[in-house]
Amino acid sequence: MKRILNNLELRIETERLILEPINESHAAEMTALLAHPDLHTYVPSDPPELEKLKSRYKYWESRISPEGDELWLNWVGCLKSNGKLVGHFQAGVKTSLEASIAYTIGKDFQRQGLAYEGLANILELLFQKINAKSVKAWIDTRNLASINLVKKLGMTQVEFIAKADHFKGSDSDEFVFGMMR
Repeated sequence: MKRILNNLELRIETERLILEPINESHAAEMTALLAHPDLHTYVPSDPPELEKLKSRYKYWESRISPEGDELWLNWVGCLKSNGKLVGHFQAGVKTSLEASIAYTIGKDFQRQGLAYEGLANILELLFQKINAKSVKAWIDTRNLASINLVKKLGMTQVEFIAKADHFKGSDSDEFVFGMMR
């Protein structure tokens, strides 16, 4: 995994975004961006506290799991036009070259195609630069925006997990979407 990481350009430019590898210095602006409670409807987490987010981002700066068996690729998406952070993009890649993706776009930046733009470029990196065999995304069945997004990216439902989690007083069923190289 280290060999892959050492040969990888992690900064990604899209039409409107710069995806830059996440680091501790992004935590303050991301804490504000992630503060809206609507962003936490379909996930067990609540809006993050600054010190916890700083610690998490510092931990992720290694870009590889402590065991060395998974790449941890995390980016902040910044608008090219003004440098504002719009969200967080994530990809994990196991030694088997099976990958997963996730994202969060700030409330003020939703419904503008930014998540699609960022993830499409991340998928390109995963398949063309890392040679991922497959990519999956786990999505709460109630999260129609994310379901529509991954379908637009070309992913198809490959699994349904009933009661995948229980948080905020209710069960969460999940769809698993995937695509192959």
